[in-house]
Amino acid sequence: MKRILNFILLFVFIFISSVKTDDKHFQSHLEVNNSRNFTGKVVLVTGSNSGIGEGIVKLFAMLGASVVVTGRNVTRIKRVGNEVQLLSPYKLKVYSG
Repeated sequence: MKRILNFILLFVFIFISSVKTDDKHFQSHLEVNNSRNFTGKVVLVTGSNSGIGEGIVKLFAMLGASVVVTGRNVTRIKRVGNEVQLLSPYKLKVYSG
C-alpha cells in the first residue's frame, strides 16, 4: 500500500513540475482563485439552519461572504449564526430580528 502511495505522489510531482507557467496559464489560475472570493457579497441560503443548507452557508462564510441564515427553528438559526460568525474571516456580527 505504501509503494502505491509513493508512486502516486511521484506521478503527481512529475505532473505538477511539467506544467508550464506562461502568462495565459497564470491568468486563468488567478481567475479561478478570485472566483472563490465572495468578499462584499451577500448570500441567502434557504433552509440553512441544518443539513446541506447549513454546510453551504458555512462554506460561503469561510469564503468571505455575508450570509443570511434562514429556517423554521429559531434555536438552530442562532446556533448556525454563531458558528458562521466564528468561521467568517471578517467576524461579521450576528443579527437576529
